[in-house]
Amino acid sequence: MILHYFKNKQKKNEQLANLIYIDLIDNLKSIYKNKNQYSDFDLVFEITTILIFSIFYSSKNQTNKYFNDINQIIINLFTRDLNYSLSELGVGDMRKSKYVRKYIKKFYFRLPKLENIFLYNDIDEFDKYLKKFSISLNNTIFTDVNAFFLFLKLFRVKVKKNFFIK
Repeated sequence: MILHYFKNKQKKNEQLANLIYIDLIDNLKSIYKNKNQYSDFDLVFEITTILIFSIFYSSKNQTNKYFNDINQIIINLFTRDLNYSLSELGVGDMRKSKYVRKYIKKFYFRLPKLENIFLYNDIDEFDKYLKKFSISLNNTIFTDVNAFFLFLKLFRVKVKKNFFIK
């Protein structure tokens, strides 16, 4: 009798997380000048990691369990997307889970580094981060690191305004 209320709430969270993830993908597509850049899996992974972190950072100060649920669903979508993308690249089923685990570990390894960068708005540290992980902005719409950092700030504000403010 009461269980349908919990399922309904979960469905709303999934719908919102899907909208946020679609917005993330649309922003990712708009970053590249040349649409053939999607073939560089590692570069797309790195920029997607930064965008997902931006979403997490937007909801960081929220203490409500609702935001944790949304973030977890986004991670689940990201994991499913990784799995699908690796399949498209021809990685076999036996090795795919190994690669997914590897990329998820990379993702979680980068979170504290990005948190320090965003917490202190440290553009120099962000530039070092991009260079360390070989993230090139050459084929993107950004002329320099400052433009990309500003884009991320605006992306966080948009996500917070459109999805997290109730």
